[in-house]
Amino acid sequence: MCDCMENTFSPFARLANLIPEVEREAITAAVTKTYSHTHTQSDMYTMFRVWNTYVSPGEPQDMNCPGCRSNVVNKLRQVVTIWMDGN
Repeated sequence: MCDCMENTFSPFARLANLIPEVEREAITAAVTKTYSHTHTQSDMYTMFRVWNTYVSPGEPQDMNCPGCRSNVVNKLRQVVTIWMDGN
């Protein structure tokens, strides 16, 4: 079965599939730290590098913009949830 129905039910499934497997461990670790506010500048750099490279290369987000930070972190939290649920 194709994954088109899965993408219909989860707007973040497409985003989750855009990020290569090799980047997922680092993203998961960085995102997990955001919940306890223990993330570092390096974690933010990793999240934005991956976002701007794989998810939105044509419309990169600015790490210094509060709105962009909120957008990237919140969407990556959803993506990590999908990965952890195995969907």
